[in-house]
Amino acid sequence: MKLKTLGELHLVGSDLKRPVPLLLACYLSLEGPQERRHLAELFWPSAANGLASLSSALYRLNESSSETVISGDKVKIWSHLECDAQTLLTLLDKNQIEEASKLYSGRFLDGFFLNHWSSELEEWVYTTREILADRMRQGLIHLAETSARTGEFKQASQYADTAFTLPGATLLEPDQLEQIYKIMLAGESNQVATLRKAATEFGLQFKGTTHEAQTYFESQKPNSLTPHHNLPLGQTSFVGRENESAEIAKALSQDSCRLLTVQGMGGIGKTRLMLEVAQQQLESSQFKDGIYLARLETLTTSDQVVRYLADVLHLELEGHDDPLAQLTKSIAGKHLLLLLDNYEQLIHTTSVLTQFLDSCPNLKLLTTSRERLNLTGEWVLALEGLPYPDIQQEQLETFAAVSLFIQRAKQSRLDFAPNEADMQHILKICQMVGGSPLGIELAAVWVKIISVKEIAEEIQQSLSFLNSPHQDRNERHQNIQIAFEHSWKLLTSKEREAMQRLATFRGGFRRDAAAKVTSATLPVLANLVDKSMLRVLPNGRYDRHPLLYQFTQDKLTAHPKLHKQSLEAHGKYFFDQIEKQCKALWGHGAGEAMNFLDEEQGNIEAAWEWALSGPHVKELEKAQDLLLYYHRKAKFQEGSTLFAKAVAKLDEKNKKHHDVLGAMLVNQAWLCSQMYLDGQAKELSEKSLEISTSKSKMAHINRMKALNTLTVLARVSLGYDQARDYTKEALAIAKKIKDKHRIPNYLNSLAILEDLMGNYHKAETYYLEAQKYYKESSNFYEFVVCLSNLGNLQLTMGNLQKALNCFNEGLEIAKKESLVKNLALLLNGLGVTYYQLKDYTKAEKYFENSRKYMQEINFLTLEPEININLAKVKIELGDYLKARDLVLQNISYYWPKQNIESVFDNLVLLGKISAKQGNVKQGYLWWNVVLQHSTITPSTKVDVDKFLSEFQHHLTLEEQAKLAQQAHQNSLTHIIADVLWLD
Repeated sequence: MKLKTLGELHLVGSDLKRPVPLLLACYLSLEGPQERRHLAELFWPSAANGLASLSSALYRLNESSSETVISGDKVKIWSHLECDAQTLLTLLDKNQIEEASKLYSGRFLDGFFLNHWSSELEEWVYTTREILADRMRQGLIHLAETSARTGEFKQASQYADTAFTLPGATLLEPDQLEQIYKIMLAGESNQVATLRKAATEFGLQFKGTTHEAQTYFESQKPNSLTPHHNLPLGQTSFVGRENESAEIAKALSQDSCRLLTVQGMGGIGKTRLMLEVAQQQLESSQFKDGIYLARLETLTTSDQVVRYLADVLHLELEGHDDPLAQLTKSIAGKHLLLLLDNYEQLIHTTSVLTQFLDSCPNLKLLTTSRERLNLTGEWVLALEGLPYPDIQQEQLETFAAVSLFIQRAKQSRLDFAPNEADMQHILKICQMVGGSPLGIELAAVWVKIISVKEIAEEIQQSLSFLNSPHQDRNERHQNIQIAFEHSWKLLTSKEREAMQRLATFRGGFRRDAAAKVTSATLPVLANLVDKSMLRVLPNGRYDRHPLLYQFTQDKLTAHPKLHKQSLEAHGKYFFDQIEKQCKALWGHGAGEAMNFLDEEQGNIEAAWEWALSGPHVKELEKAQDLLLYYHRKAKFQEGSTLFAKAVAKLDEKNKKHHDVLGAMLVNQAWLCSQMYLDGQAKELSEKSLEISTSKSKMAHINRMKALNTLTVLARVSLGYDQARDYTKEALAIAKKIKDKHRIPNYLNSLAILEDLMGNYHKAETYYLEAQKYYKESSNFYEFVVCLSNLGNLQLTMGNLQKALNCFNEGLEIAKKESLVKNLALLLNGLGVTYYQLKDYTKAEKYFENSRKYMQEINFLTLEPEININLAKVKIELGDYLKARDLVLQNISYYWPKQNIESVFDNLVLLGKISAKQGNVKQGYLWWNVVLQHSTITPSTKVDVDKFLSEFQHHLTLEEQAKLAQQAHQNSLTHIIADVLWLD
C-alpha cells in the first residue's frame, strides 16, 4: 500500500482523512521503527494518556485498509507502507535523478497543519520538507549542468528553471545562483531576469551573453571515457582545502601511492575532502573502470567488508569459494579507485586491504580514518581544521574557516550580513572550534535564532550546544560530542585515562612533562597521535584540537578523584619547573629558561590556579623570582595580572602567608612601576615591606625588592637622595644574606643615581664593580643591562668610542643569548652614538632595527624614546614628513598621560621640523609657549634657546614680538589640540 506525501498527505486506496493518524504513518514510514512511548510523547504531548491516543490512531490506520498498514509489539511500532518520500531519497542516492524528478510532485506534506502539534514534530515536518526539496534541487542542477556540457541547452534550461522555482526548497546559495544563471543564460530561459534580481540580494551582479555561456559549457564537455561511479551529489558548497586536494591528487597520480589515508579527528572534514577529490578524478582517465564509494561505519568484520564491497562494485559472489578471492579475481586487472570511508573501527581487518593491493596492481585505495592503518606503503595526509587567523585583521572572510561560517549562516538565514563586531565573534567561534568544519557548521545554523556573540558564549560554556537540527546528517555528525564519543570508544582503557589526565595541560606539553604528570609512555602517546586524539607540533610539543581539549576536560571532571590527583600532579610538576627555570635565569642557562617559560605560559597559569584553589599556596614560594621572566620579556601586564590573582587570594591575617604574600605584592609592584602606575607601585611596595617582617630569607628578599622599587619611583620623581638611601639599604641586606645575584643589581642602581646627580666618575666606578659580579655569576641579562647603562654614561661624558665599545659588546652577548629587550635598548644606544658622530645613515639603521625588536616584544615604553631619536635623524637626512609623523605619535602618546616634560621635548622638536619646512612662525610660536611654563627642564630650555637663536633671523623684530605675545594668549592645551588636529 502506498503513502503519498509529496504535494499532499494521502493514503492511496483509503478514505482516511484524519490528519494525526496519517502524519503518524508518514513519520513511521520515513524514520523506521519507533518506541511507543516516544511516539505518544511526540504526537500527544499534552494528552492525559498518550499511549491510549496512540492505540486509537493505530486502530484507525489499520481499519482504513484491507491490508496491514502498521504492525508492532509491546515496545515498538513500524510501518508497511511504501512512502513516495522514501522512494525519492532512494532514487537520489542511486543518482536516478530523472526518475526522482518525476516523483517530486510538490512540497512534502504541502498544506498540512495541526493546531496542537508539538514543536519537535512541527520542526520535523518543516526540516524534512527542506531536506527533500534541497536534495531534489541539487539533483536537478546536476542534470542541468550535465545537459549543458553536452550542448543540450534547452533541456538544461528546463532543469535549471525547475530547480530555481522548486517548491519547498531553501534559498539558493550564491554559488548555486551563479551555477543556475549560466545554464539559464545558455538555454535562453525566460527566468534569467528574475534570477538576476534574486542575486542582487546577495550583492551579486550577474552579466554575460548567451553566446558566452554556451562557449563556456562547450569548453566543459565531458570526457567520453568518464568512469562509472556512485559518488553522491554535493548538497553544500565546498570551501577551502585547495592545498590538501592538490596534495592528494598529486599522490594518486604516482605509481608508488596505492593506499592513501586521510586521517583526522571526527568532524574535521575527511569524508567531504575525499569526495571532492574523487569528483575531480572523474575528469581524468586514470581510473577508467570506475570510482566507487563504500561507507563502512556500520561494518565490524572482514567478511562484511568483502561482501559490502562486492555489492558496491555490482559483483555477484557465487558458490562456496572464498569471497575475498572471488572479489580480487573479478577486479584484478581493473583500473579502479575505491573510497573507503570511516575505516577506524575496522583496523583489525586491514589484511583485506593488503590482499586487495597485492592481487590488483591497478587498484588504488583512498581511505578516511581517525586512526592510521599502519600498513606498509600507506601514505597519510593528517587533516587539521580550516585555516583562520590568530588575531583580528582585515579581510577575515578570505580565511576558509570564516568563509565557511558565513556561507552556512547565510544558508540558515538569507539576510545574514555580519558587521565588524560580528566578525570578531565569528573569528572567536572559528578559534574555539579549531577550524573544525563540523563545529563551524553546527555553530552557524544557530544564527537563525541568536546572535553570533551569543553563539560564541554558548560554545564556551558547553560542547552540547554544537548540535544539528538537520535530520539528514550522519548520526555521528548530529552532535560534536557524538562524533568524539565514537573516537573515545576506539581507545584502550590506558589511552582513555591518559587523555583524561592530559586534559590538565593547557596549551600543549612536552613528552617528559606528560610522563611525569600522567605516566603516559611513548607508545601510548604515539597511539593517541595515530588515533587523531593528539597531534605533534613541528617543535616536538604535543597538542590537541580545542574541541577535543574541551571534550576530555569534561571526561576528567566526571571522575572527581582522578581529577584531583591529575591537577595535583600537574601543579607540583610545573611549580618545580618554575623554581628550576627561575634559578637558571640568574646564570648561563637564562636563554633556555626563557624559552621554557615562554612555551609553558598556559600550564603555568593552570598550575597557578590550582595553587590558589586549595591548601597549596606554599607552592607559590617557588615562583618568587618569576618576576625576572615577565620583566625581561616586557610582559608587564601579563605578569602583573598573574601576581594580582595571588594577592587577592592570599589571607593577610594568616601569618603563614606573609612571606609568599610579600613576594607577590612586590612582584606586582615592580611591574606596575614599569607601566608608569607609580601610585599603585608605591602602595604595593610599602604593603610588602609592612608584612615582610620575619627573619626568613624570603622576607629579606621581599624587603630588598620593595626598596628597589621605591628607589625607581623616587628617582622618577627626582628624589635622588631618598632613592640613594633606599638603594643603600637594599644593598646592605643583599650583602648580609650574601645574595650574589642582587648585590650587582643594587650597585647598578647606585650608579644610575650618581649619573643622574652628575657624579659621572663615581657612577662609572659602581658600574664596573657591578660588572665583576655579573661575570662571576654568568648573569648575562643583567651584565648586558649594565653595559648599556655604562654606554649611556660614556655618551654623557663625551667618550663616544668607549660608548661604542660598551654597546657593541652588549649587542654581541644579547644576540647570542636571545635577549630581545636588551637588543632594542643597545641598538638605540648605538643609534644615539652614531647620531653624535654625525653618521646619520648608520644612526637611522640602528634606530629602525631597535624599533623592529621593540615592536616584536611589544615593549611600548621604549617606543617614544626611539621615535624622537629617529625623528632627529630624519631631520638631518631631510625627511621632514617622516620626522613629523614620529613626533606626532609621541605627543599623542604622552599628552593623555599628562607627561608634560616629554610633551615639551617633542613639541620643541616639532617646531624645528616646521621651521625646516619653511614655517618658522609656527615653530617660533611653539617654542615661546614652552618657554612660558615653569616646569620646563634645563635641558629643554637649552634646546629652545638654541632653536630661537638659529631661526630668529628669518623673522623681523616686530614678528618676533607679536609671536611672543600670542604665545602668552595660547594655553598648552590649545596648542596641543591644534597640533594633533594637524595630524
